[in-house]
Amino acid sequence: MFQSFNRPINRSPGHPMAFRSLPAICAALLALAVTIGCGSNTSAIYVVGTGTPEVQTFRVGSNGALTPNTSNFVSTGAVAQAIVLAGGQFAYVANSAGNSVSGAVSQYKINRSSGTISTVSVVTTSNTTAPTGPVPAGVNPVALAADPGGKFLFVANQASNNISAYTIDGSSGALTAISGSPFSTAASPSGLAAQNGFLFVSHRGSGQISVFKYDSASGALSAVSGSPFAAGTDLRALDVDPSGKFLYAADQATNRVLAFSVQSSGAISVIQGSPFAAGTAPVSVKVSPSGKFLYVANFGSSNVSVFSIGSSGALTAVSGSPFPTDANPAVVQTNSAGKLLFVGNQGANTISVFIVTASGALQPVDGSPFKASAIASPVGIVSLN
Repeated sequence: MFQSFNRPINRSPGHPMAFRSLPAICAALLALAVTIGCGSNTSAIYVVGTGTPEVQTFRVGSNGALTPNTSNFVSTGAVAQAIVLAGGQFAYVANSAGNSVSGAVSQYKINRSSGTISTVSVVTTSNTTAPTGPVPAGVNPVALAADPGGKFLFVANQASNNISAYTIDGSSGALTAISGSPFSTAASPSGLAAQNGFLFVSHRGSGQISVFKYDSASGALSAVSGSPFAAGTDLRALDVDPSGKFLYAADQATNRVLAFSVQSSGAISVIQGSPFAAGTAPVSVKVSPSGKFLYVANFGSSNVSVFSIGSSGALTAVSGSPFPTDANPAVVQTNSAGKLLFVGNQGANTISVFIVTASGALQPVDGSPFKASAIASPVGIVSLN
């Protein structure tokens, strides 16, 4: 650590560092270190696709360019449908075996220094470590959500109309089913988001959003009063802003985004002006870490709509929106700083990467889109750092 002094360093007037205090110099050096990617943590993304039973790791360069880590692959189940990070060091993948057989959730641990991913291991009765296999889920698990504290994992089982819930071991990352799991919900759950002790669930075909409160100690789910709430026609993914005040859902059938305010009870109400027009067949939504912008992947029109989020939660399209991607974008994800946007293009087996400007407009990084060489039909992306 640097010792701080609030007096200028003696330099000649023409010296480039004249009259700069040590705190200012330290701040400049730290900013430089961030810019060139110094530090103990590696920036990376992890990608899954419905056509390949693996997780592919990409290193993210300081300019946003992707480089595949060709030596780090881990297997998933039959059809990987979604991936989520929890607690900054664990990753989970929902694996479907179809609409008649129960699926599972694969468990992984991430080395934050190297960015590599490996199967979760636990200590056995013989005092040795052994990798854990996938844990059982419901039928056709298609979406995942981890609570912000990294204590619980929730899985939407679309064909069995329920939610599997697990506790996350803080040391190993191993999952344990919560008492009472799976919890019944409305038909065809398709998307999940968790914030402020509430779990939000979108439903395909039924035009509903379910809201559950989860117990802070056990993780058990209980429906809030009024749930499920009427919403849209054919809902896919949804997301909630970091404050937990606003909820957004993609309605694939009507080419629109639905916007709701979230009450302290967890009940939701339509925001004035909602629904908002998006591109063709929106299937994925993501609120920026700052809560200022909403990104929408439009599968049918091969572009991304970007909206600024007003104080009431209402959406306004940013200048230049929608922004073109490769064929059939199926998922949007930001890095933790919100400066980069990653788009998984299912129809082209590529990842588009954009720099997010101050206005929210998107600028492709050099070399984008990047080939997802080991992943077919990417549908899930998570970002480390």
